[in-house]
Amino acid sequence: MPVSTGKDSDGKCWARWGSKTKYYYTCGNSTAREAAKKKAAKQGAAAYASGYKGNDMKSGLQKVIVNFNGLIRHDEMMGRKYLVAPMSMITEGVHEGSGGALLYPKDELFKIPEVWNHKPVVVYHPARNGVGVSACDPIILSNRQVGVIMNTRAGEVTVDNVKVPALLAEAWMEEDRMNKVDDRIANAIEKNEMMELSTGLFTDNE
Repeated sequence: MPVSTGKDSDGKCWARWGSKTKYYYTCGNSTAREAAKKKAAKQGAAAYASGYKGNDMKSGLQKVIVNFNGLIRHDEMMGRKYLVAPMSMITEGVHEGSGGALLYPKDELFKIPEVWNHKPVVVYHPARNGVGVSACDPIILSNRQVGVIMNTRAGEVTVDNVKVPALLAEAWMEEDRMNKVDDRIANAIEKNEMMELSTGLFTDNE
């Protein structure tokens, strides 16, 4: 799994291995950037030394980072109370996922956005015996689901002052389920803090 670099919404630059610790450095400083990348690479080396064997899933499941962002609201659906947060599901471009770097073109992202609607929002990567499974698995739903994805649509987001095609959606999360499964989620969202999650989509790669 290679080291990746990026920038937070507040403009801070970072390097990290996989989805682990971010090592921040001064943007535009190549020396600091390389130092941060080396620290991240050491973390990856330590993970492999501890027994990590990389992505061994054969199902085509890709874990890609998604962000909760923007203002939240309270809403109701089917008589239940929800905390609703807007999401940037994925942008057009090359993204490092659990299976390595893949190009996600706009035509594929926008093909049928509606298929994401009512897919579950779960805590932690759904897996059984170390192998990734669908979040729609009955056991996963019973133990880890906190809500559903709704209102998925084609749109765009601004990245480094450039508008980029993006798949947008809302996370409708049941307050009682969040408190039962992991109350840190509700606390972060109520504070309007950005959260990073994994899209966890299945792909047919070309």
